[in-house]
Formats: sequence, structure tokens, C-alpha cells
Amino acid sequence: MSEAIEHGFQDNQTPPTISVLMSVYNSERYLAQAIESILAQTFSDFEFLMIDDGSSDRSAEILQTYAAQDARICFTSRENRGIPRTRNQLLTQARGELVAIMDADDIALPDRFRLQVEFLRQHPDVVCVGGALDWIDQKGRLLGHCPMPQDDAELQTLMLGGISLLHHPTAMVRRSALLQVGGYDETMIAS
Repeated sequence: MSEAIEHGFQDNQTPPTISVLMSVYNSERYLAQAIESILAQTFSDFEFLMIDDGSSDRSAEILQTYAAQDARICFTSRENRGIPRTRNQLLTQARGELVAIMDADDIALPDRFRLQVEFLRQHPDVVCVGGALDWIDQKGRLLGHCPMPQDDAELQTLMLGGISLLHHPTAMVRRSALLQVGGYDETMIAS
């Protein structure tokens, strides 16, 4: 496919609080659950931007079905360009004050957005929030838990030691900060 096919809302709508960004590549197995976990959020003032990055499975069909059912969804289908370029394209489409990253094979808990928006509104000096995560298998069974440090000193020590604590499916970032640093480094290999 040489040109993009776009489906979704018009630019003249009021900007939402959150822009949810999801890069999709051959994710049909988990995609419906990932999308539904976002649509079920208790905080609903968001736009849901997705790019099918040249999938060869049914991912684009699944996205089209959901876009037809929910006006908050806008998706583009185009040739494969990789995760960093796809995330940057999604970032250029984003209109929300905050950006929530979501992977196509992950599930968000229902209060994720509400809790993160409340925290960021109460702490205007904070640029990004994340959280703990659980690893689950294909049947949703718990395989392990990844807790996060609760104080700044521990966070700083780990991050300065090279340990990344920001997991995309738990991250919410101020869009202005992402734009200020130039978005994602497209020379990096991302997963």
C-alpha cells in the first residue's frame, strides 16, 4: 500500500484532554482487548489515534470496525515504517494536552486515565507519569508483577543507573514536553 488511508474525526472538533497513541503491526490476536480497555476508561475525554503500520493480518479490519463504532477513534493504514516513525506521526496528529501511549498488545486498567490526569493536574511541574505493570499470558493469567519506586530519590538512582522505569502502556506525558524534545528518536530500535 503506497498511500495512507485515514478514517476518523474532523480537525474542527474541540481538542480533548488526552490523545491516546497506538502503533499497530500484526496485532490482531490482542488488538480488540487493547482497544476495549481504552474505550472502557472511566475518564472519557480523549481521542484515540491509531496507525496500522503495514500489517499483513486483520489488524486494519479490526481498527476500521472500532472506528465505525466510536467517534473518538481515528486510524490510518499505510505501509510499514517502524515504531519510532509511527509514534512520531501519531504525535503530529495529537491534539490533546496529554499523551497516553498504548501498545496494541496491552490492556489498561479502567481508572488509568482518571488517576493520571488527576495527578498531572495536581502537579503541574511533573512532565510524565507511569505506573506498575503486570505481565499476563494469552489467557490473562498473572505471570509476574513489576512494581515501581514510590519516591523521587529511588527513581533518580535507578534511572541514572540506566534502568528504564517508563513502560509505554503505563505512560502519560505532557504533549508539549514530547514536542520540545523532538518526539521519538527514529534512529533507535523500539519494541
